[in-house]
Amino acid sequence: MEKKIPVEDESAFTLIAEASKYLVKYSLTPDKLVYANEQSVVLYFGSVEVLIGNKEYEIRIAQIKPILEKLRNSIRIRRGYFILRIMKQIQHQLTLHRSLEAELLEKNQK
Repeated sequence: MEKKIPVEDESAFTLIAEASKYLVKYSLTPDKLVYANEQSVVLYFGSVEVLIGNKEYEIRIAQIKPILEKLRNSIRIRRGYFILRIMKQIQHQLTLHRSLEAELLEKNQK
């Protein structure tokens, strides 16, 4: 634990520490935090990639949670739409099946 991690750019630790401070403040836990280069820190929340740059972290990180919520709600709505659409298709198939069943019963009774 006493060994120093070799890095090309010492400012990486400063940028990561700064970003981490605001992630804690705004109760955000990214799946991954990547120091891309001296110009960019990238956060990953599931499949969402958030480029926060290398300055004004507090302003940028404060906006992440509301944006992620909007994305999640949007995805739920789309998923809900597709699920509803699939349910309607299943219901239609069942109606057709019942109609055919009724026709066959009617023919067999004659």
